[in-house]
Amino acid sequence: MAHDGKEHRVLRNGVVVFRGQEVIHVGFAYHQPVDRIVDAADSLVLPGFVNMHLHAGHAAQGRVISDHGRPEFFGAGYLNYTSPRREGASANQRHADPDLAARITLADLARFGTTTMVEIGAPRAVQEAIASNAADIGLRCYLGPGYRTAETYTDSDGVLRYDWDEERGQQGLEDAIEFIEKFDGAQGGRIKGTLMPMQVDTCSEALLRRTAQVSEELGAPRQIHTAQNLLEFHEMLRRSAMTPVQFLEHCGFLGERASLGHAILTDEHPWTHYAGRDLHLISDSGTSTTHSPLAMMRRGIPMRSFSRYYRSGINICIGTDTYPRDIVSEMRWASLNSKVIDGDVTSGTATEVFNAVTVNGAKALGRDDIGRLAVGSKADIVVVKPDPLRWGPIYDPIRSLVDCGTGEDVEHVFVDGRQVVAGGAVDGVNESELVRECQREADAWYEDFVQHDWKQRRIDEAFPKAFSEASPGEFPDA
Repeated sequence: MAHDGKEHRVLRNGVVVFRGQEVIHVGFAYHQPVDRIVDAADSLVLPGFVNMHLHAGHAAQGRVISDHGRPEFFGAGYLNYTSPRREGASANQRHADPDLAARITLADLARFGTTTMVEIGAPRAVQEAIASNAADIGLRCYLGPGYRTAETYTDSDGVLRYDWDEERGQQGLEDAIEFIEKFDGAQGGRIKGTLMPMQVDTCSEALLRRTAQVSEELGAPRQIHTAQNLLEFHEMLRRSAMTPVQFLEHCGFLGERASLGHAILTDEHPWTHYAGRDLHLISDSGTSTTHSPLAMMRRGIPMRSFSRYYRSGINICIGTDTYPRDIVSEMRWASLNSKVIDGDVTSGTATEVFNAVTVNGAKALGRDDIGRLAVGSKADIVVVKPDPLRWGPIYDPIRSLVDCGTGEDVEHVFVDGRQVVAGGAVDGVNESELVRECQREADAWYEDFVQHDWKQRRIDEAFPKAFSEASPGEFPDA
């Protein structure tokens, strides 16, 4: 897949050559001597994918809430485990081992074809661990510790409350600035700083205004969770008489360095029953949006629709959010959701979703040297080998990728010219042992859930499993 300066082009039986970190040739043939040849016959050679919205760690908390959730949260999943009873707040250890969170995140991102990632506000210890581990699993990482003015908790009656502290938010921003000054440009330039105020409903106007100012001064991207559920939408209307997007516009947060995580429950979404101008504010300001289709579909919250955003001029990108971090499959979820919501087979095209994970992600980060294969671009390359039975006959390779591909089809990954995945295996990673470590940490959190829950329930009481487990003696031994 070559880029001609305007758009991606299919280059059948083509050749890509890179020297060091840079692509030096994209064409049908190359007659100069080379040090190594990677045989990609019968494979797709693609630009590295840009994953614009993800949360580091093993996602053990998110895994328990599938098929569950308090109805007053209107489908929002994270509030079921990020808003503990006040007395048990210390039990919410989502990243008990920052190094483990970094290693599992980098490994599965690389394994499934992400070469540039944007981590959305994990604590500083996790961000530093990612920056450090990126020396071994060398992805391109946009990092910055999350911060916010208000922490959320659940009172003894089960009511969600906001605990406001302006000093906490401003100190969090100062810590993020210090992180950027320390780490931006590390690992040969692959580590870049970004500003991550956590959610629009947990950040004060002063904090958002200061964030936008610092973002422009440092030239650092900024992203915030926005319009991700109805509870937030109505909370912002009650508090400010503005939608979440309008509030961000009021605070000067929107702009070409800004991206909005999710941005689904706008005033143009039929669920909000509100007069619509949010999409115009996003488009006119040059703000990007980042859609995580599987994470939102899992909660029953559909974007209306991917193509509507794309065709209205919004620079829409795609992220994996929680799990699995399979950016290839996310293209299919985005496409299918758009087609179903619009009732239109021409909605959510392969062109649109492929652009979203390549050139659109690059644009959101202010770059034209990633997300494409062209002379002078970074040597971030993904080789996808189609599974013969699952893919079947191929007419259009990109449509087949979107319709049939998964991250399991990723064969090789190069970042900055360095191979980080070879033959479907991440260099230097023992996947089985890594997953066992994650399971041990997750089991500890499951056991401690009773201290976290506002009703002090065991985790299996709050979130029953799909089927109950059999007890010894229920089934006869042979």
